Amino acid sequence: MKPPPKYSVNGIFIDNENWENYKVNHLDLDTHIVNEVERMLNCCNPKKGFFVGYCEKCKKEVIIHLRCNGRICNRCGRSYVERWMRKAKNKIFKERHRLVTLTVPADLRPILQNRWDLLKVLQDSAHEAIKKTVRKEVGKKVEVAVLVGLQTFGQAANFHPHLHCLVLDKARCKKGFVNFYRIPFDFLRKTWQDVLIKNLCRAQVSEEERGLIISMKEKYPDGFIVDPGKSSMNWQGVVKYLARYMRHPAVANSRIIFYGKDRITIRMRDKQKREYSIWMTAEEFIE
Repeated sequence: MKPPPKYSVNGIFIDNENWENYKVNHLDLDTHIVNEVERMLNCCNPKKGFFVGYCEKCKKEVIIHLRCNGRICNRCGRSYVERWMRKAKNKIFKERHRLVTLTVPADLRPILQNRWDLLKVLQDSAHEAIKKTVRKEVGKKVEVAVLVGLQTFGQAANFHPHLHCLVLDKARCKKGFVNFYRIPFDFLRKTWQDVLIKNLCRAQVSEEERGLIISMKEKYPDGFIVDPGKSSMNWQGVVKYLARYMRHPAVANSRIIFYGKDRITIRMRDKQKREYSIWMTAEEFIE
């Protein structure tokens, strides 16, 4: 059995009152975020209650602490994923899907941070852009089944919103269903850019922010970066993918290799699976 990690997300949040200090410095924090974090910090806290049982095999008492069952909790994340997967299996079409990934330029991330309304605009724009692209590909006015998932953090646990979209490999038209076997890359890039810029400009943003959003058209003449997916996957693979990449905590305890004073070091791995490390302050870690 592997030894438990030396450091933990919970421990860093609690130590030196890092979380309490962060709340003082960020009074505009969303209530939902505060509740989720404090739910995680109280996971298995004996002050919140526990059960006492007796193991017939070991012949001794066993204490079972109450868990938070929260999404962001590293201790409860696995059970959260398992429950979510059971629900997803009942909702998703039992057909093949294609994974499409849509990204947002780093220039726009400051505008989106802590703006849940604008993150919703991202999701709606993704559905609109994919629908337009599929209609262009099949040459018909069809209805497209798209499951859009928003992931707000990158590998380094930084704010890096991007969208994982699962697109059913067939679209519905008046005469039934029509299959499509590819999503055109260049058309999707430009369409995603046009749709996102249009919808963000229509949202509640300042004139300065609107000017920055519009400037993305000139700065990225080829469109925003996308991955239209090379092949489709079966529905079981779809559910596993979503559980792995969209429902896990931002940083696993096993990736924290050092914590001391105000410095935290995290182990990383690039696309070639080469390992390296980055460090950050407690403030940046919580952010």
